[in-house]
Amino acid sequence: MRTTKISFKQNIGNTDRLIRIAIGILLMLLVFYNIVTSNILRNLLIITSTVLLIEGVIGY
Repeated sequence: MRTTKISFKQNIGNTDRLIRIAIGILLMLLVFYNIVTSNILRNLLIITSTVLLIEGVIGY
């Protein structure tokens, strides 16, 4: 049985990391200052901003 190893190389630069972090912070601010009032949209923004912040900090 052959196994295939999948390897993902890191493809993110410093500029891309800063942009992801900035957008993540901006989306969080929209939620915390109650600019977005829809519960569904708030939840989507929280999830999206969390993913962006984690990707920006980890750099992957």
